[in-house]
Amino acid sequence: MNDPNLVVTNWNGTVGLNKEMALDFDAKVNKANLKALGFSKSEYTVGGNLSLHTKGSIPNDFTGEIIIEKGIIKNEFQKQIDVKKLKLVSKRDNEGNKHLQINSNL
Repeated sequence: MNDPNLVVTNWNGTVGLNKEMALDFDAKVNKANLKALGFSKSEYTVGGNLSLHTKGSIPNDFTGEIIIEKGIIKNEFQKQIDVKKLKLVSKRDNEGNKHLQINSNL
């Protein structure tokens, strides 16, 4: 994918757009402008190696894991944060309660 606001290479996986969305892929995100894509009100550009293995609507009701490695986050002032690894795991327990676990070097 090569859009002015989203550049993705090395895509490997599947996207299921059924009743319950399923994302199961690995990709290199060279650039994603979060404001232009509607994910942020402020100007942020991100990039890195992305691994998604989820089911459900993101971000509200997904279960599974999202991993970003060798990531970069830049704000509108060009301040940069390097992210070695960020892992977000979402799961439900036997009673249906949702649990989120976030691990990162931030």
